[in-house]
Amino acid sequence: MELQYPYATDEFNNLIHITSVNKDSRKNSSYRCPNCGGAMLACLGSKNAHYFRHDDKNRKCGIESYIHKVAKTILINRYNTPQTVFVIGFSPKRQCKEYNQCKHKDYNCHLSPEYREFDLKVHYDLPAQAEVNYNDENGVFRPDIILTSSNPNRKPIFIEVYHKHKSSENKVDSGNFIIEIRIKTFEDLKLLEAGVLQESDVVHFLNFKNINVSPDEIVREIVEIGQENGLRFSERILPYCRKSIKGRRQESNIRRLTLYKSGKTFESGILDAEVNDHNLNALMDITYNIQSVPYDFHPHMVLAKLHIEARNCHLCNHCVITEDVTWCDIVKNGSTRKGTFKVEKGQKCPFFKWHEWLNHLYETYVKDCLDGKDFKIWTNKQ
Repeated sequence: MELQYPYATDEFNNLIHITSVNKDSRKNSSYRCPNCGGAMLACLGSKNAHYFRHDDKNRKCGIESYIHKVAKTILINRYNTPQTVFVIGFSPKRQCKEYNQCKHKDYNCHLSPEYREFDLKVHYDLPAQAEVNYNDENGVFRPDIILTSSNPNRKPIFIEVYHKHKSSENKVDSGNFIIEIRIKTFEDLKLLEAGVLQESDVVHFLNFKNINVSPDEIVREIVEIGQENGLRFSERILPYCRKSIKGRRQESNIRRLTLYKSGKTFESGILDAEVNDHNLNALMDITYNIQSVPYDFHPHMVLAKLHIEARNCHLCNHCVITEDVTWCDIVKNGSTRKGTFKVEKGQKCPFFKWHEWLNHLYETYVKDCLDGKDFKIWTNKQ
């Protein structure tokens, strides 16, 4: 089957698409293959789609090399056209500036990528060049297209167009910025002519720098996200910067005990900015300042008094706690159970009875601190 080429060059060496050719312009123009240089004919039939073909049907012109050559020409012409933009869009990784030195770092410390767009012509103001040698301390490279700047301190950008073979390991390991574009079909070429060159399965951005942010910026980001979504920050996203967030929570005098719909509870320190933000998946929570409550303050008991879902075996008068085991004195045959009893058992047990000293403590709490400004009870009304 005869190949139907969509692009050719005219007598002025301009790359043109077959859609820009009509019967009148065809009479006054001559066309050549942008790859092999052989003469091409514009086929403008009334039944089939229009296309170019080689005048010499026996001429050998590799389809992959043709696509590669046309793709480079499209990109260079587009970049070098005056008063136009050349916008790329990708999601650079964001990382805390102190990540490499931080003793608290782990795999959760990386911030999520953030999509951004850049006009390359703002920073790379010199014309794009095809297949020129570039020398640096890592060797000599010959990219398909190279973008350079009048600022000698700015590293160039390599644009590599490929069909099957990606950039060599030596080129990638050099640390140079590389935009890899995979082009397999004639239809793919059309995508290069306009629009944003976005990161995708076809376009990859290699060695582009991370965006570094300070720990304080990470804290503000998490606070803003939490306020925007109405969720507690530690529930919305992980505390990416352990040093700046988790450390501050551990050192905070403000504590919060949250009761979830499952009956489970979670207690942790919170930041001042988090006091008025609550987890909408919770039934209720209590927030208190450890410096304003008695030394024997029992927050779990307060929750359990206010909400039956918070009852657990440790609050029951039948619970016996020793150094080695925790057990229930009404369990059949007096058998013991190691570890913490499940919360669900305390909720449903017909023999549940408050510890006497807990009742006394609760009355003391109500009198001394529950009505104070440093103690807040929040109930989910949904």
